[in-house]
Amino acid sequence: MCWLCGQLISGYDHFSTTNCTTFTIDQNDELYGILRRAERLNPAPPEEYVQMQQRLDENPELRQRTVRCPQCRQENLKREDRNNHIRCWSCRSSFCYRCRVRILPPITAHFANNRCPHHSDD
Repeated sequence: MCWLCGQLISGYDHFSTTNCTTFTIDQNDELYGILRRAERLNPAPPEEYVQMQQRLDENPELRQRTVRCPQCRQENLKREDRNNHIRCWSCRSSFCYRCRVRILPPITAHFANNRCPHHSDD
């Protein structure tokens, strides 16, 4: 039953062959525009994020090697190559896995002063 005019609805005929204004062409165009804008604002997740989630689903123990980006607070996973330099999948900023500090270029300067090792097992 149509909530606006109270007639029984049988298929799509109600919306095209009656005078009911539940959904007008203009409203449909407007809704379509809203949906298109929403898709642009909420695109599919980046491939790096999808891969990280797949790895965490396959091996929950990897969660111990996740750390939040100091810039955007998104969760990141330390790679298997032991590198302590992490580039956030979301905001693309660089930070150190060991000390959790954002790293500004040149990246190697952070690791050169022996504060943090460039590579580690943890």
